[in-house]
Amino acid sequence: MMPVWRTLIKRKIVLDNNLQFDSKINNSEDFQFLLQLLFKCKRIFGSRETHYSYYRRASSLMNAYDNNLLENSLYTHRVFINTLRKNNVFKKLNKRYESNRLSMYSICISNVSKGKMSREEKIKQLKKIRTYLIKDSYLDIPIIKLYNPFFVKVGILLLKINMLYIDLWVYGLKEKLRLNSLN
Repeated sequence: MMPVWRTLIKRKIVLDNNLQFDSKINNSEDFQFLLQLLFKCKRIFGSRETHYSYYRRASSLMNAYDNNLLENSLYTHRVFINTLRKNNVFKKLNKRYESNRLSMYSICISNVSKGKMSREEKIKQLKKIRTYLIKDSYLDIPIIKLYNPFFVKVGILLLKINMLYIDLWVYGLKEKLRLNSLN
């Protein structure tokens, strides 16, 4: 889905439906807003023309550690689920949603790997993520059947079987490679 900043939207649709950004969401806020908007639109047009170039930098705040990422992501997903259910598409999109939810946990592991803290503190945070993952009632489909890339599936499986030090090492390496590619 496209970010709001590169989307032309009829003002009337936003006003007539009282569409707003959720001020409690600080990641994926564009996605949540556009999802609500798309359920209200009669027509959508897309263009492949390039009108804007987006540069990613290793030093960007987007690559900084977020102490509240897990809690914020879980809140975002609750809002997301409610929107899908309200529009009667949650069951139809369940496999896509579960894949997205699995990615959320992978992003949280990446976040921990780039934090400026001791290894013991990182392991403590991975244990917290693991607790949420193990208890997650939305992940019913076997991981291998979801749409996620192989790397995400392996990382989540390592977390599930409590191979936290290996998971931390793998994600730390992945983050270094990713950030080096942005320079």
